[in-house]
Amino acid sequence: MPELLYLSQKDVADVALPLSEVIELVAFALSEKAHGRVEMPPKPGVHPLAGALLHAMPAWVERAGACGIKWVSAFPGNKARGLPSINGLIIVNDPTTGLAQAVLDAAWITTVRTAASSAVAARSLARPDSKVMAVLGAGVQGRANVAALQQVLPRLRLVRVYAPRRETLERYKTWSANITSRLKPSRRPKKQCARPM
Repeated sequence: MPELLYLSQKDVADVALPLSEVIELVAFALSEKAHGRVEMPPKPGVHPLAGALLHAMPAWVERAGACGIKWVSAFPGNKARGLPSINGLIIVNDPTTGLAQAVLDAAWITTVRTAASSAVAARSLARPDSKVMAVLGAGVQGRANVAALQQVLPRLRLVRVYAPRRETLERYKTWSANITSRLKPSRRPKKQCARPM
């Protein structure tokens, strides 16, 4: 029996796969799905607490030789416990034998894959000369989406950000020091994000 590889959240992040490469991998997977070459059934889930969930997300991408499942949970009450509200694991299986090959923490992959999906959509649907974007939510996904969209919309110059909590906006401001676009935060979404651009 082959040895099972376990990659922690740090191990996965330390791979440091470039965002541009992730965007191309996601574009490939979405294209395969659109052409009917991906087996990805609707995700079943269980709901052990009101407002909480655990979902199984299996997939088989034949041309990539990739087979596996993500087991993800969303427990909003975890924040009060000092725990992440969303977490998960990915199990990668050998498509020939079905044996598990690896177990990976899903945090980095989920964040970057979700943002890369936005970038793939923007590459096809947004104006290529877009200079302004709005982000509703300044958490992990808000930051990841800005980084991904800058990859495909290089002329972005202004990011209007809405977050209901001041501390989230402050963290976003600190993070935005590393991005090329100017940040305009707001605690009122209509003021910054809903007006014509």
